[in-house]
Amino acid sequence: MRLSRQFALSASTLVLLAVTSVGAPLLPEDEIRIGVNGYSDSFGVDVFYPSITAAKRVSDKSAVTGRYLVDAVTSASMQSRLDVDGITSATHTMHGGSSTRFDEVRQEVGLGGAHFFGHTLGSVDLLRSTEHDYVSTTLATAFARTLQRENVEIRLGLSRRWDEVSPTTRKWTRPKDVATLDMSLTQTVHRRGLVQLDFTHTAMDGQLADVYQVVAVVEPENQRVRLLEPRHPSHRSRNALGARTIWKVGSDTSVELRYRRYWDSWGIDSDTVHGEVRQRVLGGGVTLGFGLRGYWQGRAEFFRDAYDGTERYLTVDSKLDSGHSIEYEFRSTLAGSLVGGFGVFDPDRMALESRVQLYRRSTTTPDWHSRREEMTATVVGIGIRYRY
Repeated sequence: MRLSRQFALSASTLVLLAVTSVGAPLLPEDEIRIGVNGYSDSFGVDVFYPSITAAKRVSDKSAVTGRYLVDAVTSASMQSRLDVDGITSATHTMHGGSSTRFDEVRQEVGLGGAHFFGHTLGSVDLLRSTEHDYVSTTLATAFARTLQRENVEIRLGLSRRWDEVSPTTRKWTRPKDVATLDMSLTQTVHRRGLVQLDFTHTAMDGQLADVYQVVAVVEPENQRVRLLEPRHPSHRSRNALGARTIWKVGSDTSVELRYRRYWDSWGIDSDTVHGEVRQRVLGGGVTLGFGLRGYWQGRAEFFRDAYDGTERYLTVDSKLDSGHSIEYEFRSTLAGSLVGGFGVFDPDRMALESRVQLYRRSTTTPDWHSRREEMTATVVGIGIRYRY
């Protein structure tokens, strides 16, 4: 269920109307955010995930942050238990398919800190995520600095993730290691606009296949169908190059455009185009946003419509198939003064945030479990931000 979580959590916070200069790197504000989000798709996956984050400036140059999140997943595929005819890894459990658990719960705890070293802002974050069959620990660092009278910002980020994969249908625990380097350059090109270039490289090693999935193999001699577990390469190198620009086209309106080119060592390449318009209304008390995102992907070089069992690698993972998707996003930020702080919070320190995302994905071959080529999903979120 990590695929659905990744999509559902990919835009968990709202962005206010864009500024038109780079500005100096800033410490996190003294604030608390409480959010409740939900995800549901046509493949029978439902995710509910409340979260709370907090930040506190402990001096003019330092700040600390904390985060806690719980998400619960229900899925039709979790009820499946498919007998397999062959296991390609050492195990005594002759079953494939998903876990027999209907509900899956994940908890994530994060702690971080940021500090100014002269004119350079450095940050360190530690995340720990646990669920019944997957444990993940992430250490991330980032450095940001402005140049040329704060008209240029350069950023460097490094992260390392150590995962332990322990599927309930197997008796082993295997590692999965992920290392990521990301760099960005942001330039103010006009008093009303800025541009940004970014590059990301990720190296993944270890258990990269989801053994809850099942590959149907047709033997050419007798046309007998066998069910096998997937086999993926144990290493994957991923790269992405992106460009982004934000322009203020009126006193209360901004436009953002993005493009991203992706390629990896498994032969997948993709293109993403994204546009968003943000508008302030009611004297700036409400910020509305509408976004549209298109995505086109080629398939992995070892992905096949059908297998005979002699192939080195086997997969039915729809994330590795060719396809395309489109996403619509609506978001809003409402100043607390418009709702009187609900009679509890200081209206001048509070904001109410909400978003709705509508997503549709089509793949060349049907999904391995639902047997459908098209999936639709809805993400709904609401949150309160309070500066103390």
